[in-house]
Amino acid sequence: GTSGTQYGFAVRDATTFAAGDESERSFQMWDGSSTWRAGIKKTVTAAASKTFEFRVKPLSYATGGCVQFTLLTGAAVSVFQMAVFSDGSIKYYNGSSWVATTGTGSPAGANTVPLNTWSTIKVTATLPGSTAAITVNGVAKGNAGKLGTPTTMNGFTFGSAGTAPSGDNALFDDVVIN
Repeated sequence: GTSGTQYGFAVRDATTFAAGDESERSFQMWDGSSTWRAGIKKTVTAAASKTFEFRVKPLSYATGGCVQFTLLTGAAVSVFQMAVFSDGSIKYYNGSSWVATTGTGSPAGANTVPLNTWSTIKVTATLPGSTAAITVNGVAKGNAGKLGTPTTMNGFTFGSAGTAPSGDNALFDDVVIN
């Protein structure tokens, strides 16, 4: 976003807001706008296999809100679109709705990612496979289904629930994609 007071991402440190996980700084997503969605994207070298890992500390949610995290292909096409919801569950988007994870350790139900607590989320995906494995704090929490028929992945996004809800707020740290 373009408004530092309503929505977007900012680097925060222990002297101005909140420390990161075991560090002085963290990356904060704040969506205080009912017009704009807070979101950020990072592109990397395209490959058929990606491991995407990060620490997240959800601080608050809009009514019906969530904290989205996505593996991408192309400029901004989702391959695996996942989110942490206000009850702490993780779901994935199947092209028409948000659904529970499947497979080993699923579903990633309530309190999988608690509010105001640092959790490590890791997503491991290899194409042309149809699912991406999700772990939280080293424990299997099921799989997310794939969108479309991509052959490579080249980045990730973090974002709030959307334009209408406002109030999604989370800290991120130790982000790695390879």
